[in-house]
Amino acid sequence: MKTKYILLLYFFMFSAGEVFSQASPITRKHLRQVINEGRQDNEYSYFSILGCNEDSLYYTADTIHFYDNSRFFDQIGICCEFVQWELIGSNLLRQQEPQTCMGPSSVEISTIRYYKYRMKKRGDNVYFQLVGQQNSIITFRLTNIEYIELADLTPCTAITLVREPEEAIKTMLEEPQPKKPRKSKRERPNIIKIERRTPVIPMLQMIER
Repeated sequence: MKTKYILLLYFFMFSAGEVFSQASPITRKHLRQVINEGRQDNEYSYFSILGCNEDSLYYTADTIHFYDNSRFFDQIGICCEFVQWELIGSNLLRQQEPQTCMGPSSVEISTIRYYKYRMKKRGDNVYFQLVGQQNSIITFRLTNIEYIELADLTPCTAITLVREPEEAIKTMLEEPQPKKPRKSKRERPNIIKIERRTPVIPMLQMIER
Protein backbone atom coordinates (compact mmCIF):
# COMPACT_ATOMS: atom_id res chain seq x y z
CA MET A 1 0.00 0.00 0.00
CA LYS A 2 2.84 2.37 0.86
CA THR A 3 4.63 1.83 -2.48
CA LYS A 4 1.37 2.19 -4.38
CA TYR A 5 0.63 5.46 -2.63
CA ILE A 6 4.06 6.95 -3.41
CA LEU A 7 3.86 5.98 -7.10
CA LEU A 8 0.36 7.42 -7.48
CA LEU A 9 1.44 10.54 -5.62
CA TYR A 10 4.21 11.34 -8.10
CA PHE A 11 2.01 10.43 -11.08
CA PHE A 12 -0.75 12.74 -9.91
CA MET A 13 1.60 15.66 -9.28
CA PHE A 14 2.80 15.70 -12.88
CA SER A 15 -0.43 14.74 -14.67
CA ALA A 16 -3.61 15.97 -12.94
CA GLY A 17 -1.86 19.03 -11.59
CA GLU A 18 0.22 21.41 -13.62
CA VAL A 19 3.48 22.62 -12.15
CA PHE A 20 3.66 26.37 -12.65
CA SER A 21 6.79 27.06 -10.64
CA GLN A 22 9.92 25.00 -10.64
CA ALA A 23 11.78 24.03 -7.50
CA SER A 24 12.83 27.14 -5.64
CA PRO A 25 16.15 27.68 -3.93
CA ILE A 26 16.04 26.38 -0.38
CA THR A 27 16.55 29.18 2.12
CA ARG A 28 15.14 30.00 5.54
CA LYS A 29 13.88 33.28 4.13
CA HIS A 30 11.87 31.46 1.48
CA LEU A 31 10.41 29.02 4.02
CA ARG A 32 9.37 31.89 6.30
CA GLN A 33 7.77 33.60 3.32
CA VAL A 34 5.71 30.47 2.55
CA ILE A 35 4.61 30.24 6.20
CA ASN A 36 3.64 33.92 6.40
CA GLU A 37 1.69 33.78 3.15
CA GLY A 38 -0.16 30.70 4.41
CA ARG A 39 -1.09 32.49 7.62
CA GLN A 40 -2.57 35.39 5.67
CA ASP A 41 -4.79 32.99 3.74
CA ASN A 42 -5.99 31.26 6.91
CA GLU A 43 -8.81 32.82 8.93
CA TYR A 44 -7.23 31.51 12.16
CA SER A 45 -3.83 33.06 11.34
CA TYR A 46 -1.81 29.85 11.46
CA PHE A 47 -0.04 27.94 8.68
CA SER A 48 -1.41 24.44 8.13
CA ILE A 49 0.04 21.61 6.02
CA LEU A 50 -1.17 18.06 5.55
CA GLY A 51 0.72 14.83 4.85
CA CYS A 52 -0.46 11.25 4.30
CA ASN A 53 -0.10 8.87 7.25
CA GLU A 54 -1.53 5.76 5.62
CA ASP A 55 0.09 2.68 7.24
CA SER A 56 1.97 5.07 9.59
CA LEU A 57 3.81 6.48 6.57
CA TYR A 58 4.78 9.66 8.45
CA TYR A 59 6.67 7.67 11.10
CA THR A 60 8.28 5.04 8.86
CA ALA A 61 9.21 6.83 5.63
CA ASP A 62 12.38 8.85 5.21
CA THR A 63 10.76 11.39 2.88
CA ILE A 64 7.63 13.28 3.90
CA HIS A 65 5.44 15.25 1.48
CA PHE A 66 3.26 18.02 2.90
CA TYR A 67 0.63 20.12 1.10
CA ASP A 68 -1.13 23.28 2.22
CA ASN A 69 -4.31 22.44 0.30
CA SER A 70 -6.37 19.45 1.47
CA ARG A 71 -7.98 19.24 -1.97
CA PHE A 72 -4.78 17.61 -3.17
CA PHE A 73 -5.71 14.45 -1.27
CA ASP A 74 -9.39 14.77 -2.21
CA GLN A 75 -8.36 14.41 -5.86
CA ILE A 76 -6.08 11.43 -5.18
CA GLY A 77 -8.69 9.61 -3.11
CA ILE A 78 -6.33 6.90 -1.79
CA CYS A 79 -5.40 8.40 1.59
CA CYS A 80 -7.75 8.92 4.52
CA GLU A 81 -5.26 9.04 7.42
CA PHE A 82 -3.16 12.16 7.77
CA VAL A 83 -0.62 14.09 9.80
CA GLN A 84 -1.38 17.77 10.09
CA TRP A 85 1.04 20.47 11.20
CA GLU A 86 -0.31 23.79 12.39
CA LEU A 87 2.38 26.42 12.87
CA ILE A 88 1.08 28.89 15.43
CA GLY A 89 2.95 32.10 16.20
CA SER A 90 6.71 32.26 15.92
CA ASN A 91 7.67 28.86 17.38
CA LEU A 92 4.65 26.71 18.37
CA LEU A 93 3.61 23.68 16.31
CA ARG A 94 0.53 21.58 16.92
CA GLN A 95 0.61 18.11 15.36
CA GLN A 96 -2.60 16.16 15.02
CA GLU A 97 -3.64 13.05 13.15
CA PRO A 98 -7.05 13.46 11.50
CA GLN A 99 -8.67 10.69 9.51
CA THR A 100 -11.61 10.74 7.10
CA CYS A 101 -11.95 7.02 6.42
CA MET A 102 -15.67 7.11 7.28
CA GLY A 103 -16.22 9.85 4.70
CA PRO A 104 -14.98 13.39 3.94
CA SER A 105 -17.61 14.95 6.18
CA SER A 106 -16.65 12.85 9.24
CA VAL A 107 -13.27 13.94 10.57
CA GLU A 108 -11.82 12.18 13.61
CA ILE A 109 -8.64 13.35 15.37
CA SER A 110 -6.81 10.63 17.28
CA THR A 111 -3.60 12.28 18.50
CA ILE A 112 -2.56 15.83 19.34
CA ARG A 113 1.02 16.76 20.21
CA TYR A 114 2.69 20.11 20.76
CA TYR A 115 6.23 21.04 19.81
CA LYS A 116 8.38 24.09 19.52
CA TYR A 117 9.76 24.46 16.04
CA ARG A 118 12.88 26.15 14.75
CA MET A 119 14.80 26.48 11.51
CA LYS A 120 18.55 26.05 11.22
CA LYS A 121 21.00 26.69 8.41
CA ARG A 122 24.04 24.42 8.08
CA GLY A 123 26.14 24.87 4.98
CA ASP A 124 23.82 24.73 1.97
CA ASN A 125 21.07 22.88 3.87
CA VAL A 126 18.05 24.16 5.79
CA TYR A 127 16.77 22.03 8.68
CA PHE A 128 13.36 22.12 10.34
CA GLN A 129 13.39 20.88 13.93
CA LEU A 130 10.63 19.89 16.33
CA VAL A 131 11.58 20.19 20.00
CA GLY A 132 9.36 18.12 22.28
CA GLN A 133 9.23 17.36 25.95
CA GLN A 134 12.54 16.76 27.73
CA ASN A 135 14.20 18.54 24.80
CA SER A 136 13.74 15.60 22.42
CA ILE A 137 14.49 16.75 18.87
CA ILE A 138 13.09 15.51 15.57
CA THR A 139 14.93 16.95 12.59
CA PHE A 140 13.97 17.17 8.93
CA ARG A 141 16.03 18.50 6.06
CA LEU A 142 14.12 20.73 3.69
CA THR A 143 14.72 19.48 0.13
CA ASN A 144 12.05 21.16 -1.97
CA ILE A 145 9.38 23.86 -2.00
CA GLU A 146 7.19 23.77 -5.08
CA TYR A 147 4.07 25.57 -6.23
CA ILE A 148 1.64 23.38 -8.15
CA GLU A 149 -1.77 23.89 -9.68
CA LEU A 150 -4.47 21.34 -8.95
CA ALA A 151 -6.96 20.02 -11.49
CA ASP A 152 -9.58 22.55 -10.32
CA LEU A 153 -7.02 25.34 -10.91
CA THR A 154 -6.56 26.08 -7.20
CA PRO A 155 -2.96 26.72 -6.06
CA CYS A 156 -1.13 24.39 -3.71
CA THR A 157 2.28 24.54 -2.07
CA ALA A 158 4.17 21.25 -1.83
CA ILE A 159 6.92 20.93 0.79
CA THR A 160 9.29 17.95 0.84
CA LEU A 161 11.19 17.02 4.00
CA VAL A 162 13.70 14.24 4.64
CA ARG A 163 13.98 12.82 8.14
CA GLU A 164 17.53 13.02 9.51
CA PRO A 165 18.95 10.30 11.80
CA GLU A 166 19.65 11.29 15.39
CA GLU A 167 23.40 10.64 15.16
CA ALA A 168 23.76 12.92 12.15
CA ILE A 169 21.99 15.68 14.03
CA LYS A 170 24.27 15.39 17.04
CA THR A 171 27.28 15.71 14.75
CA MET A 172 25.71 18.68 12.99
CA LEU A 173 25.01 20.50 16.25
CA GLU A 174 28.52 19.86 17.58
CA GLU A 175 30.26 21.20 14.49
CA PRO A 176 31.53 24.73 15.09
CA GLN A 177 30.11 27.23 12.68
CA PRO A 178 32.49 29.56 10.87
CA LYS A 179 32.47 33.01 12.34
CA LYS A 180 31.57 35.86 10.12
CA PRO A 181 34.57 38.06 9.39
CA ARG A 182 34.47 41.29 11.24
CA LYS A 183 34.29 44.41 9.24
CA SER A 184 37.61 46.18 9.34
CA LYS A 185 37.48 49.58 10.90
CA ARG A 186 38.31 52.41 8.61
CA GLU A 187 41.76 53.64 9.42
CA ARG A 188 41.78 57.25 10.29
CA PRO A 189 44.50 59.24 8.57
CA ASN A 190 47.12 60.75 10.79
CA ILE A 191 46.50 64.46 10.77
CA ILE A 192 49.42 66.63 11.78
CA LYS A 193 48.36 69.95 13.13
CA ILE A 194 50.66 72.80 12.12
CA GLU A 195 50.31 75.85 14.25
CA ARG A 196 50.90 79.11 12.50
CA ARG A 197 53.06 81.37 14.58
CA THR A 198 53.73 85.04 13.94
CA PRO A 199 57.45 85.76 13.51
CA VAL A 200 59.12 87.23 16.56
CA ILE A 201 60.74 90.56 15.76
CA PRO A 202 63.74 91.24 17.92
CA MET A 203 63.33 94.15 20.29
CA LEU A 204 66.39 95.96 18.90
CA GLN A 205 64.94 95.94 15.35
CA MET A 206 61.70 97.39 16.61
CA ILE A 207 63.56 100.20 18.37
CA GLU A 208 65.61 100.99 15.29
CA ARG A 209 62.42 101.26 13.22
